[in-house]
Amino acid sequence: MIWSALGQRIFKNRVSSISNDVRNYTVNLLHHHVIKSFIETDATTSKEIANAYPTLDCLAFKQACLLHLENLFVFSMLSSESDDIDTIGVLGAAKGRNALNADRTTLKFTHNKQSNLLVRQLTLGVSGRYKTPFIEMRFFDKEYRYHHPEYQKSWSKTECLIESTHEFQALVVLLVVHLKDIVQRQETIPMIDWGEVPAALKSAYVNCFLTPVAVGKKTRDFWLSVTELDEGAAGCLYQIIRENNDLDVLPYNLFHTAKDAINDPLERQKVVHICSVEPLLAEFDLLFKLLLSERTQDHAALYDAYRELGRTVNTLTSLANSLAVKSDIFDVLQGIAHQRYRKLLAITDHNYPETEEGFAALIDFVLEYHRNIMSLRGQSPWVQTFGDNAYRCNIKLATKPEKSKRPINSWNNRYYADEFTNLIRGLEGKRTEAQ
Repeated sequence: MIWSALGQRIFKNRVSSISNDVRNYTVNLLHHHVIKSFIETDATTSKEIANAYPTLDCLAFKQACLLHLENLFVFSMLSSESDDIDTIGVLGAAKGRNALNADRTTLKFTHNKQSNLLVRQLTLGVSGRYKTPFIEMRFFDKEYRYHHPEYQKSWSKTECLIESTHEFQALVVLLVVHLKDIVQRQETIPMIDWGEVPAALKSAYVNCFLTPVAVGKKTRDFWLSVTELDEGAAGCLYQIIRENNDLDVLPYNLFHTAKDAINDPLERQKVVHICSVEPLLAEFDLLFKLLLSERTQDHAALYDAYRELGRTVNTLTSLANSLAVKSDIFDVLQGIAHQRYRKLLAITDHNYPETEEGFAALIDFVLEYHRNIMSLRGQSPWVQTFGDNAYRCNIKLATKPEKSKRPINSWNNRYYADEFTNLIRGLEGKRTEAQ
């Protein structure tokens, strides 16, 4: 939570573990543009559709459209699979392929789970995964309301992109016509057999989204304009990654290089905070991983293992003491991240002697911090005290940390560096690992 909050100060929720693929970004953009355009046509609907959806501008209707369009996209890509078409990263591809093979391809137009190709598709499909970035970029709000004045700038840029890209323009026209046909059907839940879908529409999807590489080449300038990921701290990271030929740059090296290259003090501060806080977070993680590495272990064995890693009881407290005086980090963290950071730094309120007893007291602090988090989640702790001087791990054992791989001041969290690199590869028209 702490590392995520610090990372998103740089990436502004444009990049995450589930939203970092340029093709899926663009699929979501086109689908929302189609829905917005369709609503603006004020299309005539059947009595049955009108009863199900009082207005076409209601959330339920937009959700039904998103689910239907995502399913059309998946089936279109899978039905045309060839060496030229990259379906890796198409969300729902596995289930879509099974449905095609079993001839279960009747599409139900509804916002309910009957239409879901994916389990919990409104959350785990393209529209769900990319909802937060689009809200942050001011395309719509949580209810998918498109027409607030502050969203006009993003939609104007979208219009320019589509008008200048023949493939996108053709797909939008076909999809608007397709939706007009659906809402005139005299069914509460219209049923559309895959064979009914025009071949031109299926081909248009493929032409637009052949590969992430092809999509990135068409949309790079647009996405940089609306995400602003080529500006400020994010922009500096972007340049460093590009200069390293998009190879995997260790987060430590990436952020420390950026720290020395950024001129704007406010943007530089975002990187400095990460470089300052991560050593402490990494050391807490290392000690906790050590607790998770054996089913049961006593104080003495755990203390010996910790010292073999080159650590002392003072390792954590000295890092925490250096951060406790930096009030600016407290100021930028909010909500749960702020609370957890403050609780971590409460370790400075204690004086742990360099003895087995002092180490046991340090472990008690770490386990109390863990218990509080798990209690808020309504879950049992992963590690608990066992008897008078031992600990029991209640989950699958973790790999025991190695000194050579975890030197002091090494990093554990990656601050969306991998996801950002993947997005950059897509924007630069290079092979990606789609999400």
